[in-house]
Amino acid sequence: MVTGIYSTNTPEACLYQVDHSEAEIVLVETNEMLKRFTINLSKLPRIKAIVVWGETQLPSDVQDSRFFLWKDFMKLGAEIKKEAIQERMNRQLPGECCVLVYTSGTTGNPKGCMLSHDNLTSGAEPMIKEWSKHDPTVASAENRNVSYLPLSHIAGLTVDFMTHIYNGHELYFARPDAL
Repeated sequence: MVTGIYSTNTPEACLYQVDHSEAEIVLVETNEMLKRFTINLSKLPRIKAIVVWGETQLPSDVQDSRFFLWKDFMKLGAEIKKEAIQERMNRQLPGECCVLVYTSGTTGNPKGCMLSHDNLTSGAEPMIKEWSKHDPTVASAENRNVSYLPLSHIAGLTVDFMTHIYNGHELYFARPDAL
C-alpha cells in the first residue's frame, strides 16, 4: 500500500500521516523534503527506511541507520529472490487497500480514504477507452505523457499514474514549479 504526501504538508502533518497509514518506508525527492521526517523521528518506530531518491548525498547531520540514498536502498533488494516477490504479489487481492489518499488537513489532521486495487483499475480503464475514441494512439505503449498533477491526489493518481500502468507508456514527471 502507498500514500502520497502533499508538498504543502507541515512536518507534523507528514508525521501524522506516516504514523496513521502504518508506513514502513518513506520516499522523498530532496534533502529539503527529508527535513519533514527528521523531526520527532522517535515517534515513528515502525519506519524501516527513509529514502532520498533525488540527491547524491544525505545531509551530514543525518546519522540514523534508517536513512538511505536511492542507489544504496536499491542494493538492499538485490538479494531478494524473485519467488519471494512473486509470492507477495500473489497475495494482493482486488478488494484490498492499494492506496490511502489523504486530505490536505486544512481542518485538522489529514483524513485518509482507502482505494482498492480494482477501484484504481476500474477508474483508469474507462478513461482510456473514452480517450481512445477520440485519439487511438492514447492506448499505445509508444505514447509518452507528462504528469503534472500531484500523485497525492486522486486525479493525478488515476489520470496520470494508473493509465500509465494500464498502458505501459512512458511517463515523465514535471517539476513542481513547471506550471
